[in-house]
Amino acid sequence: MLSPDLPATVAVPQQNPDLAQLQTDFDVFSWQTFVALNWPARSNGTPNTDVRIGQQGALTQSVWETWKESTEVFKEDGSEPSPWNAPNRTVPPECAGLTSPDGSKVLPHLAKKPDVLFSSTQPFATGPLIDQNGQFARFEISLNRSMFDYIVGNVLYNKQGQQAFAKAGKEVAFACTGATNATTDTGAIMVKAAWKILGAGDDRTKFYTRKALVWTPGSTNPARPATCAVSDVGMIGLHIATKVKDTPQWVWSTFEHRSNVPDLSSLPAKLPYSFYNQDCKDCTAVNKPPPRPWDPTKPGQPTQIARVTPIDAPTVALNKSWQAALASVNPASPWQYYDLISTQWPTQTSKGCDALSETSPAGNPAPQFLANSTLESYIQGAVPNVSSSCIECHMNAAATTGKFSDFTYMLSMAKSAVNPATAAPKP
Repeated sequence: MLSPDLPATVAVPQQNPDLAQLQTDFDVFSWQTFVALNWPARSNGTPNTDVRIGQQGALTQSVWETWKESTEVFKEDGSEPSPWNAPNRTVPPECAGLTSPDGSKVLPHLAKKPDVLFSSTQPFATGPLIDQNGQFARFEISLNRSMFDYIVGNVLYNKQGQQAFAKAGKEVAFACTGATNATTDTGAIMVKAAWKILGAGDDRTKFYTRKALVWTPGSTNPARPATCAVSDVGMIGLHIATKVKDTPQWVWSTFEHRSNVPDLSSLPAKLPYSFYNQDCKDCTAVNKPPPRPWDPTKPGQPTQIARVTPIDAPTVALNKSWQAALASVNPASPWQYYDLISTQWPTQTSKGCDALSETSPAGNPAPQFLANSTLESYIQGAVPNVSSSCIECHMNAAATTGKFSDFTYMLSMAKSAVNPATAAPKP
């Protein structure tokens, strides 16, 4: 059950499965992917097969943490990213001189959406996520080598390269996992992770923890300089998008720490949660963003978040089986405290990696809505075009040219190259 090998396709063992059975198959795929990506990594980024996930003394960086972070690819000067195997990540100048025992892990974002990361807002201009200690949640976006090589090879890391790409009549099309060989091909995978700064009331033994360089960009309103600090952080959310064979809309798997939030239908909830406290005297209203001004360098007004759509019963049962397997490796493994919320996938299949249907380009996703309480905190619900739906939202993703960017917003992060003469590919 617990394997360091990434699944290349979604296994469907049943004949003529119904929608519920298929949902379970996709949820199994999500758990397989979660375990493989969080397997302890060797220094070269490959899984360390000498240990098992969560094994005592094996809590080193996970496989996905060795991938490129979005700010390493889309640089402020529009220059070419460092090679995939370059040993050091780009460290903001405010972090210079600071060292972390876990290496140069930098948490550079105050929200998850690329075009608003540095304004402390989430999708639809809502707001940051603040825990019960007044600390702002932090985020990172990483991509695997398949995506990295495609972006670099086509010079999509700056605006000039994207313009040349579009002028040549090309369309962004990342590779599908299992496109030619269902057991070995690794296509495009992107990961969005949410972290909380660990503090009072947090049981650190129940989180996957790291020491990170937590960078806060400068601001003019309120006026403050950029800062950086070494902090102990615990992972609270992990969103994985995998472009699977014949699934051009990607498969969207989202996980959370079980102590994040209660269900909205179960309020009031007394258990200690990171983002809900029924006895809080100065918290925001449930699922409402905190009031401005937002200053991550100071304690903020805690947000009150509750899950609008509970995890369904089959997924709860599946979670328990995987959590039991993780606990069997090590009774103190922090990985047993993470839940799969659900998996969103297109129910209308396609013939090809990029064959979007003209009549239903979203592929009629199931479930229709999917939200991670740490990543879509304020847009949970069941209202079309308003509530969170991974596929429906990412269908709007575009490069800086306005052209469709194959369900990723990362290309919109590209900046103009400082040296235009070398910015775009030669004709």
